[in-house]
Order: sequence, then structure tokens, then C-alpha cells
Amino acid sequence: MTECKSPMIGLTVYSADDQYQYYPDDYVKAVRICGGIPVLLPPGESNYAKLVALLDGIILTGGGDINPACYAGEHHPQVYWINDEQDVSEMNIAKIALDLKKPVLATCRGMQVINTVLGGTLHAHLPDNYGDSILHRQEENLAIDHDVIVDKESMLAKLLDAVQFTVKSWHHQSIKELARGFRAVAFAEDGVIEAIESEDYPDLIAVQWHPEIDNKNNHLQQKLFQGWLNKCI
Repeated sequence: MTECKSPMIGLTVYSADDQYQYYPDDYVKAVRICGGIPVLLPPGESNYAKLVALLDGIILTGGGDINPACYAGEHHPQVYWINDEQDVSEMNIAKIALDLKKPVLATCRGMQVINTVLGGTLHAHLPDNYGDSILHRQEENLAIDHDVIVDKESMLAKLLDAVQFTVKSWHHQSIKELARGFRAVAFAEDGVIEAIESEDYPDLIAVQWHPEIDNKNNHLQQKLFQGWLNKCI
């Protein structure tokens, strides 16, 4: 009997300041529940090409805002927790992983990293563009629930076998102009882009919400993680 391989999954790590780096344990738990082995990827490494080549898949996690200079944007007073080293590192990881056709799961900031590194832009602060009819985070910077609607012809809809459901949202920025070759395949009810896809990267799943937060209790988010992780085996 052949033993099933446990894929090694790289997880990007948040930089809080010059002394501390951290990661939300929900990501590690989600990877383990699906049978993967989590490997932390802190910012600032000198040879991501070697690291990424050794891994079976990459998760670009959430976190603070990308420096607007990365997408020719302007500073906004609501932009927070910028870390240039993290921006450079994650964009490097993303580009290498995509070039190697590695499976990538990009959540929240991670989806913004994918769009930015491939030439897209971001809205600096959603209420300025979409109002506040749908909240995408609580005032205390905590996650909040809202519905998303998915294109029934998308890879995401076929993976989840669902076109409308509730997600955990925790962001104040989103994609403005899509990177070339990508299309938006899910939206919040206010029009904010919630997922993107590209035929050039069939093993990429990029969503604006946080599937790791309720992965343990939400069967659709479990299905998302498991379906993506199966691509890594």
C-alpha cells in the first residue's frame, strides 16, 4: 500500500516590527486539518527561489497594507502597518511560485499581492469608493460576515459547488484595476471584487476573504482549503 504524500505548504509570515514576526495560527491549523505540513516563510530571506522550489504549495496570508508605491498609488490616512521588507519578500515569493506553476492560495492581502506583482492596482480605502452599505471589517479591525456572489462558470464555483455564501471579511482595501490575464469571479453585494482567476494559473485560488478563520466550522471553507491542498499532492 502506497503512503499518501503530505504536501509541504509554505506560509508567509507577518512582520509586526523590527523585533517580532508572527502568524495567525488558524492558517497552520487549516493546513494540518487538510493533511499538509506547514512551513513558515519569514520576510527577508536571501534565496526564496530555493525555498519555493522545495515546497509543494504556497499560501500568501493576510496582513497589513501594501505600500501604495508598489502600485503607483497615493498614500491614504487609513493605510496602516506598511512593511517594505514584507512587501518585497511576498511579491518575490508570489512571482517565483507563479513562474514555477506552484499551487498558490492567496487570501485577503495575499490576493492583493498577486494582483499588484502582476501589474494591477488597489483601492486605498473602500468606503471612499463603495460607501458603507456593506462593511468589510468592524471598526475595531475585527472580521465581519457578509455574502459573496460567485460566477457560476468559474473554477471557484465548480470547486465549492456554490455560487452564494457568507464569508469572514477583514479588510479596507481591494482590487481596483485587474492584472492582465485575470478576471473577477466573485463580488460582494456592493461590487467589491472578492475573488480572481486566470487561465494561465489554474492552480491559483485568490480570495479577498479569510477562509482560515472559520475553516474548522464552515464546510465550504473546508472545501476550499482541501480542494486547493489536493492540487499540491
